[in-house]
Amino acid sequence: MVKINKPYALLVTSSKNNSGVQKLRINAYKKYFNIIVCNYNGNIIKWYIKAKNILFNNNNVKVIICEDIFIGGLIGIFLKKKHKIPVYIRCGGNWTYENKIKNYITNKIKRYVIKNCNLLLVNSINLQNMIGGEVYINGVDTKLFKSQTKVKRKWIGYFGRFVKNKGIKYLFRAIRHLYKEPFILCGNGTYYKDKIGNGCTNIIIYDKLKHQTILNVMQNCKYIIVPTLQHSFDSMPNVVLEAMSCGCIIICTDTGPNKEIIKHKHNGFMIRQRSGDSIIGAINILNHDPKLRKHIVKNALNDIKTKYSLNNYDKMAKRMYEMIR
Repeated sequence: MVKINKPYALLVTSSKNNSGVQKLRINAYKKYFNIIVCNYNGNIIKWYIKAKNILFNNNNVKVIICEDIFIGGLIGIFLKKKHKIPVYIRCGGNWTYENKIKNYITNKIKRYVIKNCNLLLVNSINLQNMIGGEVYINGVDTKLFKSQTKVKRKWIGYFGRFVKNKGIKYLFRAIRHLYKEPFILCGNGTYYKDKIGNGCTNIIIYDKLKHQTILNVMQNCKYIIVPTLQHSFDSMPNVVLEAMSCGCIIICTDTGPNKEIIKHKHNGFMIRQRSGDSIIGAINILNHDPKLRKHIVKNALNDIKTKYSLNNYDKMAKRMYEMIR
């Protein structure tokens, strides 16, 4: 790579720590920028003051990069108007809520941020259709998320929040019928979580797990269920890409970005929305067809290698750099 003159950039991120996928993006930014990170510290006002103080003490900052389209983006736009610095938004989700009042307020803020930012980058075509922007899809650290061929996989996994729009209700229905299959559910939230374990001895439930622990659990899963409902699914799901990279078979609903990644019986298995029976049927088909399982895993690993490398984040960072040259 040709040596470049790196401008200073303020990175406003809602993440409290720079780990996992966040770390991968920061590493990509650092190839083109001198990055000053402003993490969310649990208080929105203090977060804004921290970002403002960084700009006050660093006159060389040429661009503000915000990692969300909601509060982080709003902070970026406020700082832009005060300091006359361009704002680039990297949006990995559409920030929707089940509460109508919250949704109304959030949508007003999102429209304001989109209107006033200088560059909007999104990670899926589905999200682009909803809010606009340029598409730069996610990548996977294949050195970390890799298939363990010697592991005897027995678990069926779910990784995500326990909320209504994730379709957890229908997964719960399937689990009750598949009582001989061991399930492992990792996530937080209250919807249905208190009911899932009632009468079921084939489930292990975890709240928040460290990134390395999630990796270890995923590498021991044969299938990962992604039963998300259409209205909630707008961004490219990292769990799908990471699970594919680990050699898991994805069983997912035919919604949004899922359809951008998964091709039925090619690199995953598509199911109907709002259907516990569809989940049951998919598991039964895969359990009785080892050739299909091998075919799906092989194609999924190849897709990760050719389409979802970490180079995707480098391309995104380069696009931001080129905007200020």
